[in-house]
Amino acid sequence: MEKEKDALKIENDVLTIENGVLKRCKKDAVNVAIPDGVTEIGAGAFQDCSSLKSVVIPESVTKIGEGAFSGCTSLESVVIPKGVSEFGKGTFGCCESLESVVIGEGVTKIGELAFCYCSSLKSLSLPSTVTKIEKMAFEGCDAVEEIVSASASYPFSEKTHKLYRATKKSRKAILVLNAAKEKAKEVKVAEMQKEAATALLESILGEYKEEEDFVRTYRIIYNWKIIKYAIISINVANGGMDIVLPDSAAAKWKKTLPALLAFSRSCTDSAEVRKYAVDNGFKDASRKLLYSEKGVVSFCHKSAVNVVIPNRVRKIGVLGNCNSLKSIVIPSSVTEFEQFAFQGSKSLEYITFGGTASQWKAVKKGENWNKDVPAKTVKCTDGEVEI
Repeated sequence: MEKEKDALKIENDVLTIENGVLKRCKKDAVNVAIPDGVTEIGAGAFQDCSSLKSVVIPESVTKIGEGAFSGCTSLESVVIPKGVSEFGKGTFGCCESLESVVIGEGVTKIGELAFCYCSSLKSLSLPSTVTKIEKMAFEGCDAVEEIVSASASYPFSEKTHKLYRATKKSRKAILVLNAAKEKAKEVKVAEMQKEAATALLESILGEYKEEEDFVRTYRIIYNWKIIKYAIISINVANGGMDIVLPDSAAAKWKKTLPALLAFSRSCTDSAEVRKYAVDNGFKDASRKLLYSEKGVVSFCHKSAVNVVIPNRVRKIGVLGNCNSLKSIVIPSSVTEFEQFAFQGSKSLEYITFGGTASQWKAVKKGENWNKDVPAKTVKCTDGEVEI
């Protein structure tokens, strides 16, 4: 072995790094490159080498002994090559600066206390070949933020919590299962579902193509995410209803949607349409089109046509230029409108209130709450009231 500045060179003819041969090395080993051809790193070989920051382990290595790198307090990252099938007790224990670990395909077992008290460990990658993680292997690894696992034995499932237990996590980590592969699969499945559902919906709506005032469909985009549902707006006299059609449930609504459309076409009461839709398993789209928090509705998606405000909402904030909004149903729980609440809602013709006329009059209405709104009356439970 030869010493260089900040490095320790191991001769190419070395096949085994013997037990404890570099134990407690100080300044001699900052960066170590183990030559190709070494097959075994003995127990405690680099134990307590406090200056060791990086080590390159070649694929020729098949065995790493107990405590081989334990106490290497400056070691920052490590890649276990695919030739190693397992590594022993406490191999990287107490490497308090170790931030990332990548374990190569071929490793089947992670030994007891293998990474115990690696208090800076943030990223861990496990191969598909891992079938056993022994007790306390990740004890004290409380800084873990990302775990990538391809192991069927240790899936990072929020349902099984198997790896939560293995890592002794006390808080939720960011879990990534086969990150890139799974994401690509999810995108592909979502696109296939969307394509199939869109084609099916178009075939069902074929006979209504000339009746855009009666029915239309659209998809909304939030944060550039793939939307796995369509929203269909059914318009009848005095309003209508916007309903959710999940792509994944296309086989179900294929059977029920035609009947809903036929019923709606012959119906003149929007309340009856909503009741029929709910009774037949359709979901109101309002929750997807509205943003509400602590009893206050403060946003309405610009594509919304017929909105039903959920019960228990007590205040309607500024909904914000809902140009497509045609009808709105307001529950009796609402007691206040903010200033300019419906400003820009230039298509809003029908307002229904779930309480009496006297309750409507008692609602606190901010200045210009109905600015730009064409509706002239509000339908209450005991009659209509002029705005």
